[in-house]
Amino acid sequence: AKGSRRSNAKSAGLVIVESPAKARTIEKYLGKGFRVMASVGHVVDLPASRFGVDIANSFEPEYVTIRGKKKVLDALKKGAEQAQAVYLAPDPDREGEAIAWHIANAIRRKNPNIKRATFNEITEQAVRRAIEEPTEIDEDLFARDIEKVEARGRETGFTLRGTGKPDGLDDFDTPGFGKMKWHRFL
Repeated sequence: AKGSRRSNAKSAGLVIVESPAKARTIEKYLGKGFRVMASVGHVVDLPASRFGVDIANSFEPEYVTIRGKKKVLDALKKGAEQAQAVYLAPDPDREGEAIAWHIANAIRRKNPNIKRATFNEITEQAVRRAIEEPTEIDEDLFARDIEKVEARGRETGFTLRGTGKPDGLDDFDTPGFGKMKWHRFL
């Protein structure tokens, strides 16, 4: 188009957070050269219509894109492709680590330069420090506290009901299962 220029220059970095509100605030803190996008929570999950866990293969889960998240995931991939580095900055907790792991897995082919940025407060100083001193995704935390708990919980739910469909037990909704799940963390 006349008067428009298309730049092939990559941005200094793409920062991915969970919340659109956080994305707007953080983008102001980082300024020019950084793009900040929101995943709006999880982008993949175990399938709702089938078991989705290979018990014979060390409880290997089969993740699928969550309905309605394909556009978000495609936008994150495109953003990653246009950045020199990707900083995954979901919340610094077990769930945030899972979100970071899943996003990294989805965008790695577009940009393998992936870092983990964590901060406990949304201040300019905390955000800048997280970008200047990134870490790696904590694979052990993800594998131990998210993947295995989800997979074994799903096995329990399917096995007890025998229906072949998720029924809520996979989320440890009953007091007994909740106690089993949280006992590990006390």
